[in-house]
Amino acid sequence: MSLGRAFLLEGLTKIIDAIGVFNLGNFGTYEAGNMLIAKIFGLMGTTGLTLALCRRVRAVALKRTGRNESPIATGSDTAPALTT
Repeated sequence: MSLGRAFLLEGLTKIIDAIGVFNLGNFGTYEAGNMLIAKIFGLMGTTGLTLALCRRVRAVALKRTGRNESPIATGSDTAPALTT
């Protein structure tokens, strides 16, 4: 997959994520959307599902550790400082 197609795939997943706001918890919408996008790009649906589930697990793990999913969500471009 070329870099341009990867950026396009990422952009389409963000659109699906935004549409999923109307679904409580966005459960199922994000995964099904990723499967559809993968099929559009000629990949297997399970590849899209795996990508979505990996991202979901990462988001849950980061939230459990008290971190946001990305620096963009906090408006800062640096990682939070560790306190002892």
